[in-house]
Amino acid sequence: MKTSFFTSIVIAFVFLSAPICLLGQDKQHNENKEEKIRSLEIAYISRKLNLSTEEAQKFWPIFNEYKSEMQTINGGGKNRNEVDVLGREEKVLEIKKRYNERFTKAVGSHKSNQFFQAEHEFKGVLLNRIKQKPGGRPGGRQRIKK
Repeated sequence: MKTSFFTSIVIAFVFLSAPICLLGQDKQHNENKEEKIRSLEIAYISRKLNLSTEEAQKFWPIFNEYKSEMQTINGGGKNRNEVDVLGREEKVLEIKKRYNERFTKAVGSHKSNQFFQAEHEFKGVLLNRIKQKPGGRPGGRQRIKK
């Protein structure tokens, strides 16, 4: 009798803990996707800007700070419906203007402008890639965490 009770508890524990394990795997899967997207973005920008070694040493640390600030403003995709859209866009523009000055000092105005253009283009490339992926949402609407 005690053995069957113990077995029942173990089985219940396994069934109750399975969803938690799956959630952990899903989170890790999303983090891997985010890393892959970030790597693709860096490769895309590198190819578009064609930075010299000296320019790259100045550019990438600024880029990392920029991306960190942008992610903070965009909330990593969380609670986007609760945020004032115009307020967020205003903050994004403010950050872009501030970092434009820093990018210009590091790599010049031409490459700074190329960066913002490449960043915009990359988003379009990424969306097209998602639309073409089997299992994507109808109408190309795919949920992406940044």
